[in-house]
Amino acid sequence: MTPREAAAKAIAKLPNAIRIAGFDITLQIVPVLESHALNQWGSFSALTQTIQIQAVMPSVYKVIDTLFHKIHHAICWCYDIQDDDKEERVASLMGTVWLQIYRDNPWLARWVLSELHGEK
Repeated sequence: MTPREAAAKAIAKLPNAIRIAGFDITLQIVPVLESHALNQWGSFSALTQTIQIQAVMPSVYKVIDTLFHKIHHAICWCYDIQDDDKEERVASLMGTVWLQIYRDNPWLARWVLSELHGEK
């Protein structure tokens, strides 16, 4: 299997949503042309509460990296994290946030481990 094929397989396994701070954020796969028009691998919209991920990625690692990146954007919106927040506040908040994300989304850790290491 090529890295792109493995990435496509990983993307196909994603559920329709992820819960962050009580919000069900839609996970949407978008065509490459739509994503390229924005010049990005994915996006987060607070208005629609949607994370979009490009349908074709170069590797599983880029899929996971992009999903985590977009989840962080959603976290910043959900928890009102601002650019001028102090590092300790953000670090403290992130521990709580990631506890909540893994607790409310048990599929996430299994999906990451499966895609990185072939674990079931």
